[in-house]
Amino acid sequence: MRFTGFLVKTGAAFFAAALGVGLLAAPAGAAPSPAPSGAAQNAVPGTKVCTVTGPTTNTPGLTELSGLVAVGTGYYAINDSNDVKANMRLFKLNAACKVTNSYKYKGDGALDPEDVAVGPDGAIWVADTGDSHINQENFTVTHERARVALWKFVNGKPSGPYRLSYPAKKFDSEALIIDSKGSPILVTKDWDFTAAEGKTYLFAPTGPLVESGDPTPMKELGSLTLPRTETANPMGGLGRRQVTGAAKSDDGTKVVLRTYADAFEWDITGDDIVGALTKDKPRVTHLPEEPFGEAITYGPDGKFITVSETEQTRTAIADAQRPTMLSYTPSVKEFVEQAPVKGPEKAGKAWYLSLFSDIDQLYTALAAIGVVGVLLVVLGVLGVVKGRKRRGRKDDDVDDGLEPADNSATTMLAPVGVGGGGYQSGYYAEQGGGYDPGHGQQYGGQPGGYDPGYGGGQVYAGNGYEGGQQGYDPGYGNQPGYGQQYGGPQQYQGQQYGQAAGDGVYRPEPAYYHPDGGQPNQPGYEQYR
Repeated sequence: MRFTGFLVKTGAAFFAAALGVGLLAAPAGAAPSPAPSGAAQNAVPGTKVCTVTGPTTNTPGLTELSGLVAVGTGYYAINDSNDVKANMRLFKLNAACKVTNSYKYKGDGALDPEDVAVGPDGAIWVADTGDSHINQENFTVTHERARVALWKFVNGKPSGPYRLSYPAKKFDSEALIIDSKGSPILVTKDWDFTAAEGKTYLFAPTGPLVESGDPTPMKELGSLTLPRTETANPMGGLGRRQVTGAAKSDDGTKVVLRTYADAFEWDITGDDIVGALTKDKPRVTHLPEEPFGEAITYGPDGKFITVSETEQTRTAIADAQRPTMLSYTPSVKEFVEQAPVKGPEKAGKAWYLSLFSDIDQLYTALAAIGVVGVLLVVLGVLGVVKGRKRRGRKDDDVDDGLEPADNSATTMLAPVGVGGGGYQSGYYAEQGGGYDPGHGQQYGGQPGGYDPGYGGGQVYAGNGYEGGQQGYDPGYGNQPGYGQQYGGPQQYQGQQYGQAAGDGVYRPEPAYYHPDGGQPNQPGYEQYR
C-alpha cells in the first residue's frame, strides 16, 4: 500500500511539474492590439434633423440606408436591402426627410448598392460595389464578385451598369467620391480582422466607362491608414477603421470619409483628392453611438449630415427603428493621435529553455514527462485497488472462534461478566440464562462468573432481585440510578417499573447470594453453582 501510494504521489508530481513548466515556458504571444487612442471623452452626439418616412405606409421603410447626398434643399438616398425589391431604388427626400419620389435601376437592377454621390454636372452616381460575404462559423469575409458597377441618374433617368474590375485582389467598397472632372474614386472597406491597423485603398478606372459593356479595369491610386480613435460604436475597434461612406463639399475644397465611429475630413488643394487622402492628416469629428452609420454628406450649411441603417434594431417583438438624420459641426482642430499603450516587457529566457534548441523540443519533453506521470498514477491506483481486494479475501477466511451474536433485546441487556460464567453484551447467554419477565433475571452460568472486584458481597452490578427493591453496585460507590429492577413493583431512579411507585431513595441491600451459592428464597431464581 505504501508503494502504490508512492506511485500515485510521484505520478501526480510528474504531471504537475510538466504542466507548470509548460505554462511558464509557453510564449506570451503577440501583445494585444493597443486600445485606440485619440480620446473621444468630449464626443458630442449629433443633432436630430428629421426622421425618414416613406416611401409608403405599406412598406417596411428605408431601414438599410447606406448612401446619402444632399442636393439643393433635399436629399437622394439609397437602400442596400435585397430583401425588399421595392426598396432597391434611388429615393428622393425633401427637407423633412419624407420620400417624395423613387427611381428604378435598369434591367435586373443593382446587386449591392452602397453609396451615392453627385457629379459636377448634377448627375447622381450610385456605387454598386458592395462585396462582403461573412462566414458566421469562422468569422471570415470573402469577396466573390468578378466585377462591380456604377449607375448614373440624370433627372431621374437611369443609365448603366458601368462595370469595373480590380487589377488583382478583390475588395468590398462602400464609399464613392466623384472628382471635379466627373471621374469616380472608389474607397475600400477594410475587412482584415488579423491586422493591428487597417489599410484603406483608393481605386479609379483606367479608361472611359462603357454602359452595359465589358468591365473597365481599375488601378490603385494609393492607400491610407486612418488615425486611431476611441469613439464608441457597435463594431468596436474594427468599426473605427472601416470606411462606410464618403462625400465632397459643394465647392470641392473638402472631402470626408466616415467609419462607424468617426468622420475624417481633409482640405483639398488643386483638386488633388488622392494626394490629400494619402499624405495629409485629417481632422476628426466623432460620431458616437450611431446605430450602424454608413452614410454621410455635406449639408447646405457645411455641416455633416449622417444617417444609419436601422435594420439591426429589429427584434422578435418590435419593428426596426425608423432612421434619423443627424447633424454634426465639423471639427476644426488638428487631431493628435495618442501613442499606442506600451505592452508588457518581454520576459527573459528561462534556464530550462537553454536545454532545448527550439520550443517544439521543449513541448515534446514536457509531453513525455506528463505521460510518465499519468502512467505512474494509473499504476498506483491499480495497486491500491488490487491490495484492497487481496486484503478483503484474507479477512473473509479468518475464524475468530465466536458464534454468531444474538442481538435480541434480552441478550443486549445482559450484564457483562469477567469470570467464566458471566455474560457479555452482544453475545448469547449460555443455556439457562436470560431474563424472565415475570420473575426477574435467571442466571444459569457457571460459578465464578462475577468479578469480586466490582463490589462486595458478590453483588451483580446494579441488579435488584426483589419486588420493590432497588439495586446498587457497591463497587462503584453508593450511586443511585445504576440499578435495574426486575419483577414486581420496582423503582429505578424514581421511575416506576411494575405496580407500585417507589421513592427513588438509596437503601443498602443485603447480599443476595447465599454463602453456599444461589438465592433459594427468591422466586424465579435457580440455585447458583
